[in-house]
Amino acid sequence: MRTMLLILFFYVTTAHANEGKENFLTVKDALEFARRNNPEINQLRELIEEKKGEKWSSTGLSDLNFSVMREGIDLGTNAGFDEKRWTLSQSIDFPLVTYFQRQRINAERQALESKYDAELLELKKEIKSIYTELTYAREILHLRTQQLQLAEQLHNSTSVRFELGEASELDLMKTDIERAEAQNELEDARNAFHMARYGLFRSIGLDPDKQKYSIQFPDTLVYLPVVINQYEVLNSLENQPDYVANVKLQQAAAKQVKAAWSSFLPQIDFSYYWQNLGYNFDNYGYEVGFSIPLWFPFNQRGHIQTYKAVHRRTVWQKHSITLEMKKQIELAWHGFDHSKQIVERVHNLVRVKSRKLLELTFQGYEAGEIDLLSLLDVQRTYLNTEKRYWDALKDYYLRVIELEKFTNREFVLKTNE
Repeated sequence: MRTMLLILFFYVTTAHANEGKENFLTVKDALEFARRNNPEINQLRELIEEKKGEKWSSTGLSDLNFSVMREGIDLGTNAGFDEKRWTLSQSIDFPLVTYFQRQRINAERQALESKYDAELLELKKEIKSIYTELTYAREILHLRTQQLQLAEQLHNSTSVRFELGEASELDLMKTDIERAEAQNELEDARNAFHMARYGLFRSIGLDPDKQKYSIQFPDTLVYLPVVINQYEVLNSLENQPDYVANVKLQQAAAKQVKAAWSSFLPQIDFSYYWQNLGYNFDNYGYEVGFSIPLWFPFNQRGHIQTYKAVHRRTVWQKHSITLEMKKQIELAWHGFDHSKQIVERVHNLVRVKSRKLLELTFQGYEAGEIDLLSLLDVQRTYLNTEKRYWDALKDYYLRVIELEKFTNREFVLKTNE
């Protein structure tokens, strides 16, 4: 099925297009800033570097040991010795042990890299969601501004009719109350918008001295349809970074079990020495040995039991992650489908009729054909319809953004352009 990709569902108004670009904070800018300053992202990046360093140190080679030895020294005269020896000794793990340890470290590093990708996707979702909330708050601010304008228009019209004797003082008092309520709603909307702005600044880690009122954002929320196939999203479950990370951890645990079993294999010790038997260092010798796992009931057996339990735990973790992600995908898709139906119904039918009804009712009120209570009821219906539309549209895009994380595609607010 062809998926309708959206280039942008936020766009900048003409007034903002003429303002300085240095004060315009795009989604891409916010995401890049957050990626550089997010503590969790940077911690994972350093953990990956740690694993790379750990691989270099996992060679199975202990430090080379150098020793000097004299024996047969006469305590009485201290005139000589029977032997003097310089020795170099080296211990080496059995190669199979080193192989499994390096395989474990590789799998753990790959798990961290997948976790890093998952955190980036989550960060992108968070930034886009905050932008959606911010733009929603601005649309509600526009709506409350329109509500105040309607209340003032109604008050002015009622004042004229009151002076002409066509409206009562009670009607005029009602319009005063409506205007005061509209002013309160506008103040609440303005406060919610500022709270959303500071929520974005906090999320990306913007310094307080840079949190200026001059910073501009995309300020128009428009509806464009997106087609997302439910089964396509569900089939992508095993490609999710969180799932892949757990698979790699399971592989690492399996390698650790094999490394524990291979610890029964002997550690090899090798020594080479030069000997002075009284004249010069003109003799040499060597020594080769190996370890015997005599205390396996306490050492190897305990390690094997521990790492088997770790491996079983990762299996259950993968099962848990599968169930949780399946639930998240189902909820996100059904929420997307539900909000899309509401948006299309309200957008194509209800909003148009509600706006037309308001215009006709106001004209009828000015002509004296409709009473004030009927006009107020129609006005509330219009405002509630608009609020319902913006609520559904916000939820629609939040669900789309959440599904982006599972499809690894960008439908809205594209950050790769």
